[in-house]
Amino acid sequence: MHSANQLAVVGRLDDAAAQIANGIAQGRRENNAMALDIWANIDAWVHFAAGRLPAARAAVESLPRPQRPGATDLDMIRMVLLAEVAVHTDDRNLLQHTANDARNAYPTGGSMVRRAAAHVLALAAWLRGDVHDATRWLGDITLLATPITPEVLDLVILAARIASAAGDAGLRARVLQATEALEREQPPVPLFSGVAGYARGIVERHAQGLVAAAGLLESSSRPLLYAGAAEDAGGELIRAQRTAEALDQLNAAFDTYIECEAVADARRVGRALRRLGVERRIVAQPRAKTGWDSLTDAEVKVVNLIAEGATNRSVAERLHLSPHTVKTHLHNAFAKLGITSRAELAQLMRRSH
Repeated sequence: MHSANQLAVVGRLDDAAAQIANGIAQGRRENNAMALDIWANIDAWVHFAAGRLPAARAAVESLPRPQRPGATDLDMIRMVLLAEVAVHTDDRNLLQHTANDARNAYPTGGSMVRRAAAHVLALAAWLRGDVHDATRWLGDITLLATPITPEVLDLVILAARIASAAGDAGLRARVLQATEALEREQPPVPLFSGVAGYARGIVERHAQGLVAAAGLLESSSRPLLYAGAAEDAGGELIRAQRTAEALDQLNAAFDTYIECEAVADARRVGRALRRLGVERRIVAQPRAKTGWDSLTDAEVKVVNLIAEGATNRSVAERLHLSPHTVKTHLHNAFAKLGITSRAELAQLMRRSH
C-alpha cells in the first residue's frame, strides 16, 4: 500500500494502478475489509490524479460512511479528495458538507487530521473569495509533511495562490521552502520539478516560469495540475500583454479541463478567453460512463490506431504524444470498454462495424 501510494505521489499512475488491482484482488480473496477500504482510498486518489473526477468521487462514495466518533487519517484524506472534486466540478453542496465535516474534525484531531481539515477549509475559503480566512487556515500547518500523499502537491499550489493573493510573506516563505524540498529529491522527480516551478511562478508572478512549469507538467500524468499551470501562465501573459501566447495557454487549459470534466475550471477559463474575443463552449450533455460514447476524442484516436495494429510507440509518434500518455489513454479506454487486451479490442471493433 505504501509503495502504491508513493508511485501515485511521483506520478507513476499506471504502476500504482497495477499494484492497486493486485491488492484489491488479494483483499477480496482474503475477505479483508480493512485492506479493501484502504485500497479503495488509494484507488480514488489515482483516479483524481489522472483527472478522472467522476471515477474518483464514485470510488470514495462507494465506501460506507464512518460510524465511529472522531475522524481518522483515512477519513480526512477522503474528505480532501471530495473537496477537490467539488471545487473542480462546481458542486457547492458537496463542498459545504465537506467543509462542515472538516470544521468538526479540526479541533480534536491529530496532526494529519488537522492538516487535511485545514486544506479543505482553506480551499472552501479561497473559492468564496475570502483570502484572509484561507490564509488563517494555512497559518500553522506543514505543507510537506510525511507521509506524503498525492493531495500534498495540490496543497502546495493552493498555498502559493493564497500567499500571492494575500501578500502574506510568511506563507510565501513556506511555499518557497516546500518548492526547495521538492527539487532536492535525488534522482529528480519530473512531476516534483514541475510543481515546484508552478508554485514559484505563482508567488513570483513570473509568466515565463509558469510557461516552463506548464511544459514540464504537460508530459506528466497529472492533467489538472498541467491545466492549472497553463491557466495561470495565460493570466500572467495577459498582464504582460503577450496575448497570442496567452491564448495558446488558455485554450490548452480549457481543452484539458473539458477532458477531465472539470466544468468549474472550464467555465472560468472560458470567461478569460471571452474577454480576449474567443468563444469556447462547454457541451452540457454528460459523457457516458462506459462504452464507445464514453471515450474522449484522444482515447478514440489512440484506440483506432491500436486496432489497426500500431504499436504504442508508433501511435505516440503519429499523434505527437509521449508513450506514457498513449499508454494512459489506452488503459482508460480499455477500462471504459470493459476489455483487457488488444485482441478483445479488435473483436469489439469488428462487431461495432
